[in-house]
Amino acid sequence: MKQPSFKEKQIISAAAIGNALEYYDFALYGLLSPILSVLFFPQYDTSSSILMTLGVYAIGFVSRPLGSIIFGYYGDKYGRKNALSLSILLMAFSCLIIGALPTYNQIGFYSTIFLIMARFLQGVCMGGEYSGAIVFSLEHSATQTTRNFSGGLLAASTLLGCLLASLVTAFFSYFESTESLWRVSFLIGTLIGLWGLYLRQRTPETPAFLKEKKDRAQSQFSPFPLLWRNYKRGILCAIILFSLAGINSGFSTTFLSMFCTKELSFKLYESLLIVSFGLVFYIVGALLASNLLRLFSIRSLLLYVSFCLGVLSLLIIKILILNNVIVILVGLLVFSFLSGIFWGVINPFIYSLFPTTVRYSGVAISDSIARALFAGTAPMFMFFLKDYFYTPFAVGVYLLLVCVIAFLCCFLISHSDEFKMDKNQRAK
Repeated sequence: MKQPSFKEKQIISAAAIGNALEYYDFALYGLLSPILSVLFFPQYDTSSSILMTLGVYAIGFVSRPLGSIIFGYYGDKYGRKNALSLSILLMAFSCLIIGALPTYNQIGFYSTIFLIMARFLQGVCMGGEYSGAIVFSLEHSATQTTRNFSGGLLAASTLLGCLLASLVTAFFSYFESTESLWRVSFLIGTLIGLWGLYLRQRTPETPAFLKEKKDRAQSQFSPFPLLWRNYKRGILCAIILFSLAGINSGFSTTFLSMFCTKELSFKLYESLLIVSFGLVFYIVGALLASNLLRLFSIRSLLLYVSFCLGVLSLLIIKILILNNVIVILVGLLVFSFLSGIFWGVINPFIYSLFPTTVRYSGVAISDSIARALFAGTAPMFMFFLKDYFYTPFAVGVYLLLVCVIAFLCCFLISHSDEFKMDKNQRAK
């Protein structure tokens, strides 16, 4: 198989770096939730404070569909590069707002309102970020091998941004006061967001978009009616797959950080180091996904990994409640590695569901709906299930159910003759 050219690797790497930087900014809130719950929310009781903090965390995902509409339209009509540059600029601005924000003790409930507004803006920015980076990178990829490589690298870059955020917050939580911790972390995010903007301004627009734009020159174009009319099945499939990837990510980062800190009595930096350990193997799995696609078809690999994750869902909860660091790390290694493979594989698969004309909108809307309805609310919903049923195994059942749905989705859509025929046309 033909390997990616040097130029393709340069462009794809630039998109991946920008994506990692923007996800660093976005991940900070979730990782700092144990501290933000104290600084920005009334302390009626610990559970209420946690749920309110995670509710604001979810707002960053609920607002993503709005961002997907804005950036999807903008990216399909005016270019992927322009949309991605705008999203990272606004993300840097929202980090600056949070980093400079007075706490609840200083200005009362106004601090909570401003935090909600800044988190809402972050969600709008992310509505077109990851999906735009997928489209940008894969449209610069000339072969299926390169597209598989791009898909794994983009998933890994997202996780790398989360890993960087986790390590930075762990470092400051060990050496600095609470006040310095969250402010410095967000202000660093502002600076690296501006660096990401610089990188994106130096990359060229995708050849596929330039050709499509030339073909439809002088025409009135709106991607949404075409997308809704012809690609409803692709949207549904993409939502399900993005949901499993996002829920597993939320479990491995925000939920795990909160659970270890609040339920297992770990110090914050210890919880974040555990999260960081898992993220390393998440990244390894995502990077290995393209190599595994040389041995298995996308459909087969998705089915195998979905099945294994389902089996592991209940076991990982049992591992957590044992409260043994070594056992937790081993279990998290396996869970994160498999989740990373799944995330790396779905990117080229979902890319193939939509043609160039509506690709940015299709991927962005599917990703944003999945994260708004399921991924963004997952940590809060997991804590709700744990408290409502008085057992953390309720969380394991939830993870298992999502894996079963994803497994059935991959099985059914891959056996559809209509899908096989359409996919070959859409990938062109």
